[in-house]
Amino acid sequence: GEGEDGEEQEEEKEKEPEVEEQWLLVIGGHDGDTVHRTTELLHMNLESEFEWGLDLSTPRWGCAAISLGGPRVLVAGGFDGEGYLDTTEVIDLKEWTVEPGPRM
Repeated sequence: GEGEDGEEQEEEKEKEPEVEEQWLLVIGGHDGDTVHRTTELLHMNLESEFEWGLDLSTPRWGCAAISLGGPRVLVAGGFDGEGYLDTTEVIDLKEWTVEPGPRM
C-alpha cells in the first residue's frame, strides 16, 4: 500500500490553491478644474463597486505607482496643478496609512 505519506500527498493535490486578494487602486486624478488627492479601491475578487480609499498628502495626477509587495504601493511624481512633483508617498492598505516616501 501507499501508507500515510501517499495519502497525505493525495490530500494536498485535492486542496484548492490559495487565491490571493487582488485589488485595483485608483490614485489622484483631475476633473478639469481640480487636482484630487483621493484614492479609490476595487476588490477584484468580489463583485462590488469602488469604495473610497485613503487621501494622499498631496493632490496629484499623471503620477506613477508600483506595488512594494503585499498591501503597500509607492506613488511617485505627477502634477499638482501648479507644477511637477518630485515627491513620493507610500500607501499601506493593510495599516490604512499614507506616509511620505523618498524624494526623487
